[in-house]
Amino acid sequence: MMIDDFLKYFEQPRPTKKGWDVRCPAHADQHPSLGVMEGDDGRIVLHCFAGCRPEDICSALGLRLADLFPDVCATDAPRPQPRPRRRSLRDLSFEYERHALDLTMTAERILLAARACEESNMWTDDERDLAMTIVAKAYRYQDRALWCQDYADHLRERAHGAT
Repeated sequence: MMIDDFLKYFEQPRPTKKGWDVRCPAHADQHPSLGVMEGDDGRIVLHCFAGCRPEDICSALGLRLADLFPDVCATDAPRPQPRPRRRSLRDLSFEYERHALDLTMTAERILLAARACEESNMWTDDERDLAMTIVAKAYRYQDRALWCQDYADHLRERAHGAT
């Protein structure tokens, strides 16, 4: 598949210096967090800043990973263009819960490592500043995890009311 064909799966791809930003179909994306660019060999390179794997992104679009590579023996028959499926509120709730858990676990690993290192007196000022920046990021992850969990609860309540 060529990059132009791939971008047709998305509404309003936003051009960037290296490629395009689009909304990731593998999670409930409020703002474009999926970076799409063309590799030197013509393959399509994906990077979700929320951490979704390329396999999950392709699956959400009804594609295979092999579809990210240029067609070696292209046929004249047009490739079917499946429409991205709309996710149910229960599915979105689950994705937000999973993301909240991932953020919480990452924050806990960072904070645990920071506690293990806090007694070290051998750090330079730059290393201590870097450690403080990373610890602050862990606390932001915890805050974001709480927001995601609250939003998942909200979606679950909406789904329950819709049935």
